[in-house]
Amino acid sequence: MDTKRIVLLFGIWLILSLFCNDLTNYGNIPLGLNVRVDRIAIIVLLVSFLKNRSGQRTRVPSNKVELGMLWFFLISFGSCILFGAINAANHRYISNLVNFAVIPAVLFAIARRLTFDEKALLLLMRFFQIVGLYLGVTGILEHFQVISLIFPKYIMDPTVGLHYGRARGPFGNAAVMGGALTLIFFWILWYQTHVKKSLLNLMLLLTTFVSLYFTDTRSAWLLFFTSLLVLTLFSKIVRKTCCVAGVLLLVIYCSGIFSKFSAYQPTLFSRREGPVEDRMNIMEISLAMFRDRPLLGFGYGNYELSNDPYFERSSVPLRGNGEGQHNTILGLLVELGIIGTLPYLYIYGFFIRSALKQSRARDGRNPVGREMAATQLALLLGRGCLLRKLSGSKRLEFGRGVVETRIVISRWCKSDCLPLSAFTDKSGAWGPCIPRSDIPAVTRVDYWAGSETMRRATDPAPGSWSEERHVASSEDMLRGCEGAGRDSRPNAESP
Repeated sequence: MDTKRIVLLFGIWLILSLFCNDLTNYGNIPLGLNVRVDRIAIIVLLVSFLKNRSGQRTRVPSNKVELGMLWFFLISFGSCILFGAINAANHRYISNLVNFAVIPAVLFAIARRLTFDEKALLLLMRFFQIVGLYLGVTGILEHFQVISLIFPKYIMDPTVGLHYGRARGPFGNAAVMGGALTLIFFWILWYQTHVKKSLLNLMLLLTTFVSLYFTDTRSAWLLFFTSLLVLTLFSKIVRKTCCVAGVLLLVIYCSGIFSKFSAYQPTLFSRREGPVEDRMNIMEISLAMFRDRPLLGFGYGNYELSNDPYFERSSVPLRGNGEGQHNTILGLLVELGIIGTLPYLYIYGFFIRSALKQSRARDGRNPVGREMAATQLALLLGRGCLLRKLSGSKRLEFGRGVVETRIVISRWCKSDCLPLSAFTDKSGAWGPCIPRSDIPAVTRVDYWAGSETMRRATDPAPGSWSEERHVASSEDMLRGCEGAGRDSRPNAESP
């Protein structure tokens, strides 16, 4: 499997998704369907993966999560047909369903079947750096109205998107911008702490944090604070860095540098009470709609078409009508009912359970995977506590695309590779994931020193390499390294 090529194509799609989305419709080819450059990129990615996979002898069977994703798509698509959303202009809801259900499922299925490749992982983090630097700098320029340096120009157009006046980036939506910045921030933090320290990473952390502040969006701030707290509790390696970040936040709060996050002025959480009331009204209306049609709902994409009578029932005029749905779970309950919501909850619950189980593992067999799982858990719980759609009323899906990128990393352990902790020195530095075909010749790359050393797996050098090699079973690795691995001596036969 040419993993590096797959990751390269994924990174290209990720960057294209910044600009080619349902808001801008950049790169659209008028074929009667919403065929854009980013959609072509994901098709090229899928075709390239299938071509690589056709030459492999081993096959990874589908698991319950993939079946859950399939059921979720089929139920949503059937709801579109049954309740008429499929007839919307420009196939709006079909396009939305592709973003919401198809693309994440495709990425997950591909990620489970990739062979771990260390260079590919570093390439993926490089794409994260590119996206993070662009979003961070763009948000700052947008705040200070440096129009000449902002690309694309529609970012500064008040008629495009929502939340004009805040840092909203190429998404035209401050909530999506804040969600994407938070996701990038914590992956770069993991990369800086656990893989490679660099000045570029520090610049990225600073710019993404400042740009996140300029989004002036409570949901994005809460996502950041919640993720920071969870990562502090579950990540031993990143815990110290998170504590330092917490202290810095406290210093900033007490210093009064930022007017909307200050001990001496009303914070963002005590301002703009109107939107909070709107959200409460939308939640109240959503629950009322769900109680009327609990089983099948009103049909995928039909919330805005069906909510007017519910807003008009109250003797007091309720605000929030026309803003769309802001809560993923309530939105699904209203549109798909219990039948369509259960598969989504199962999928999300599986990700949380999987990340929690591996992040709490203390057997020392896969420290890198454990830290990845802790980062994934922080972001999943941060978003889950808010029950908030990163995509807002327009349902832009770049934020969700970055969310699913975590799956690409966390599911990269395969049965034809040893876990990252297979060869470690006593200081805890991690070596690369070594294909079994390369044993007994093993290469260890020291990222901190930029040097390479060689040794024979059958002849461990005293004091430099651990004599024990931890090999996870095939089934354990296919489950995301959740299960306990098995110890074997260097001369033992690989399972």
